[in-house]
Amino acid sequence: MSSNIGLFLLTVSPSLLICQYIFRMDKYEREPRLHLFVCFILGILCTLPALNMELLGKRLVSSDPHNLFLTFIFATLVIALSEEILKFFSLMLYAFPRKEFNEPMDGIVYSTMVSMGFATMENIMYVQGNPSDGFGIALARAFTAVPAHGLFALAMGYFIGKAKMAALPIDKLKFGLKGLGIAVLLHGIYDFLLLQELFRVLAALATLSIVIGWYRSDELIKVHQDASPFRDDEHEVMDINDLALLGNHIFIQDEQIVEVMLHKMQKTSILEGDWAEIHSDHSTGDKWLKFGVPSNFTEDIRPCLVRFPGPSINEIINISFHSDTHEEVFAAAAYLRYMETFQQHLYKNKLCKRLEEFDIKELSGLHRERFYLLIEATGLAASFK
Repeated sequence: MSSNIGLFLLTVSPSLLICQYIFRMDKYEREPRLHLFVCFILGILCTLPALNMELLGKRLVSSDPHNLFLTFIFATLVIALSEEILKFFSLMLYAFPRKEFNEPMDGIVYSTMVSMGFATMENIMYVQGNPSDGFGIALARAFTAVPAHGLFALAMGYFIGKAKMAALPIDKLKFGLKGLGIAVLLHGIYDFLLLQELFRVLAALATLSIVIGWYRSDELIKVHQDASPFRDDEHEVMDINDLALLGNHIFIQDEQIVEVMLHKMQKTSILEGDWAEIHSDHSTGDKWLKFGVPSNFTEDIRPCLVRFPGPSINEIINISFHSDTHEEVFAAAAYLRYMETFQQHLYKNKLCKRLEEFDIKELSGLHRERFYLLIEATGLAASFK
């Protein structure tokens, strides 16, 4: 009985220790334990479909441990892709949409919970499948497969954290797919080193890569720790691009973020009429436009930053219709009006044409409010009386 308890603890404790470590690294705003637990359970539930996908893959892709090319294809496109894509969808469907996912580090935290749930169940299946050498298998996997799954989760979660903070849907998609792709590639290389039988020394290299990976993992973690909006040092350690991602919109209006970004740049010119300033980021060569945005049609003018020369008129009009926040609509409206004066970019005909597509009587209360807000903010009220 005691040996069974010991074997069980040896099987599950490595994953739990990694979960605890990552949880402690989330220093500034920790996630609700319920969400972490659900992610862990989702990882467990991924193991059976992953096994079925791998069994199907074996029928489609030849596996010959003495053929390096076939072994790499099998390790990457069958094993790694099957497991990582299930973890990815668990992460994106449950954790990613939640309001508690509100800083880059959360990507690493939630990704690790899913992956460690998977690793725990996988460990149990390996140990139960080899009862005569259960302790040996559990001990070996505690220093190889489990921390390997943890590293794959770190890589995926790092980019999922960036995806969550990105303002544009296309950037969210790019970061998300990059996280999945890198996790699959790392997982595939690791399994390839273990599965091939031509060069035994490569198996030792796989273990060494895990040790080195965890030794360097603090660098990825620190990047997202430094990017946390809940830090007490007001983002001073972040570079301008990370601050821009943290702003979470094309038009950055968070007063603290704007203040730090301007502090890190140099004002290079003032546009005609003194309505805006251009600031330069000498580290990247980027130029940023600073202009004032009326707040809810009051006298309060708030500073706003947008990367210059800025998005197209069509993109700004789309933001005006689809943004989740009124503040961004005000910023888009101000930008449209300024740009028409500054660069003769006519927007009124395009915007009026879009607005005329709507039947005001059929709009819901929320959409009707956005309709009137938009024509008022852009000075087109007279056209729709």
